[in-house]
Amino acid sequence: MRRRFTRSRSARCSDEGMVLPLVIVFVVVIGALVAAMLMQSQTNFKSTSVTRNHQEKVYAANSALEYATQLVRNDPTTCPNIGSSANLPDQSFGGRTVKIACAGTAGASDGPGGYGLFITGASGGGITTECQTFIIFTCADAPKRIVGPVYNGGTWNLSDTLTVQDGFAVKGTSGALTPCTAPSQLRFNPTGLNSYRCSAALAVPPPPWSLGELAPTLPAAAPAATNPGSGCRVFSPGRYTAVPSLISGQNYFRSGVYLLDNVNLAIGSGQILVGGRPNNDDATRVPLTGSCATAQSSDTGNGAVFLLAGNASITGFFASVEIYSYRPTVTVPLRSPISIYQLSATEVTAWGLTNPNVVHEPAFSIGDFAGFSNLVGVQVSLHGAVYVPRSGVDIWMTTQMAYPILGGVVARSFGLHVGLFSGTPSDVGVRAGNANQRRSVRLSISVLAKPGLTEKPILGTADIDISNDPAHSISVTSWRINEDTNLSTPTP
Repeated sequence: MRRRFTRSRSARCSDEGMVLPLVIVFVVVIGALVAAMLMQSQTNFKSTSVTRNHQEKVYAANSALEYATQLVRNDPTTCPNIGSSANLPDQSFGGRTVKIACAGTAGASDGPGGYGLFITGASGGGITTECQTFIIFTCADAPKRIVGPVYNGGTWNLSDTLTVQDGFAVKGTSGALTPCTAPSQLRFNPTGLNSYRCSAALAVPPPPWSLGELAPTLPAAAPAATNPGSGCRVFSPGRYTAVPSLISGQNYFRSGVYLLDNVNLAIGSGQILVGGRPNNDDATRVPLTGSCATAQSSDTGNGAVFLLAGNASITGFFASVEIYSYRPTVTVPLRSPISIYQLSATEVTAWGLTNPNVVHEPAFSIGDFAGFSNLVGVQVSLHGAVYVPRSGVDIWMTTQMAYPILGGVVARSFGLHVGLFSGTPSDVGVRAGNANQRRSVRLSISVLAKPGLTEKPILGTADIDISNDPAHSISVTSWRINEDTNLSTPTP
């Protein structure tokens, strides 16, 4: 009995010695499992954080491109033509700061710099409207309208209503920007996207075509005019140092470039002046007949442009004038045409011409006044821009004239004087809108990394085409979002 008891106790001691290793193994395994779970949880947390940050950046990138698309669509003065570029204000989307830039890659907005009317306001210039009524008609029957954005660096002198159609108005000032109150006679249509605001003085936009593109060298003297038939005189491009001798009847200026060297081209009562052969996007208002129609149809060019040097000017009263859109080269998409270009003092001097610091005031004045267009059948239509930044433009019209300037105006001052005599009223003013024209813009964005985070920034680009129709229709040709480790502020 004693021996059996000894074996049993020894066996029990042996069993008790196995517990500690088992506990140690259990603790090690559980600890390893817990550590693995913690590491996995931490990895998942980091992965979730990285994914969330990436999604935030992608969202911000797409939102920024959408924002920039609508901005350039609704503002034709932002990146208005090929070669133009701008850094737009930073935006924030989902807590992310985004830098945005644009660059014009092809085509152009209508009007110089995308403006329907740009007035420098130098030397007391500004925008003036007035109305003269006759018999039973009131000023409310005589609409005055500018289609496209308006900039006025001078004073507002609105004695009658002026409507800005499909655009906004900017008042340039060298003083305080507030308060900024629109003139009581200024209207907007539609009102949703349009506004009145004040800003520091803006630089004069460049012309649709530079002088070097229009005439790389001083044009040669123009040949003598010809008379191919009764009631028709035909002029040729070149330099004019004497007033062209117009006849009472049809005067056709062949397509090309005309330099008026300190000459006032005056078009009088009963005279008709037509410049160039129409382009496909030009709607004719002053049709030619007989020998002049034949001369026009045999013309090998399209449109005409008049260069004003020194104190040169163009005036016309009780006369029908049509100058078709001129482009020195044809581009796809089309660039804005031009009808009148005023040389700068530097350009006048470079060509060795006189009076570099003298200009005629106004440089362009046209109309019939007093409503007599209803009696003599006067029509006026300039299909390209009027670019005379050193002088004024005056329009004296009845409301049968519709829009006499179709390509926008850049001038020192602008006057719109409307008289309603009879007939169905139509808008008188300036229009910068050609549905056949469009511009292409590249948008660039960069979504910056959050402070304190080590992450790859996001870059994005989009290429869009914007039509110059009333709806500013757009089409997207590319849309890219990419990560990049080498990021700087986007440069178009």
